[in-house]
Amino acid sequence: MTIRLTDLSEYVKEVYNDYISVYEHENHFRVTNGSAAMYGDIRIVNNRIHIKGERYGKKIDSKYELSREGLRDALSELGL
Repeated sequence: MTIRLTDLSEYVKEVYNDYISVYEHENHFRVTNGSAAMYGDIRIVNNRIHIKGERYGKKIDSKYELSREGLRDALSELGL
């Protein structure tokens, strides 16, 4: 089964909808809790999840396995 970016954003909306907002763009989606100091841009690069963002001053730039578990790990860097 191929995991697409839309699959990842839909999963985030279902599981984290009480905590964060999802903003979909052409080649990534952004998750945020509404604060400019906490956001993550999520892309698929070379069959891996790439998250780049910031959590209250800490820069985030990491890659994870392309799976729901990998997405959960990426979101945990944002404190989710």
